[in-house]
Amino acid sequence: MSQQIETLLSDIKPDAVKTGMLLTRQTVDAVATAVRTYRIKNLVIDPVIRASSGKMLLNQDAVRAIKRDLFPLALMITPNIPEAEVLTGMRILTDEDMDFAAGKLLDTGPRYVLIKGGHRASAAVVDTLYGGKTVLSFSTVRLKGEFHGTGCVLSSAMAVFIGKGLPVERLWKRRNCLWKRC
Repeated sequence: MSQQIETLLSDIKPDAVKTGMLLTRQTVDAVATAVRTYRIKNLVIDPVIRASSGKMLLNQDAVRAIKRDLFPLALMITPNIPEAEVLTGMRILTDEDMDFAAGKLLDTGPRYVLIKGGHRASAAVVDTLYGGKTVLSFSTVRLKGEFHGTGCVLSSAMAVFIGKGLPVERLWKRRNCLWKRC
């Protein structure tokens, strides 16, 4: 893993990096070392922890390592509600719970926390961005059907636009423009 990362980053330094499923503590360690070594400033972490089926996709020691070693290096982390629950050790049932969980996650070091609300049972999906004194929410009508990977696509799109120099708050205010021309 380390050789793959080094091969990529020693050739061209990216303007932003987004992580997804990391699985093991060793992988988390390799990513953290590379981010520090190559001084990656725009790190977006999508902490993929559990599959929709409930199967764990991030080992328990890797959960601790990602919080301890990667979150302090991150510009933004983008957990969905079940991931935020695992990362904070608390249930998120209300908006106040989500606010408190975001505060706990901000305390681990990232500049921004985007909690993706698609797992809440409601007619609308509400994603909320926290950072500094900023709390911005975006609501959209829930589409009918089962969808997988939408959180990954969202965090990837955000990393692309951050890499192009768009500030996070401005990006979030223009979030609907990620999916169409504005």
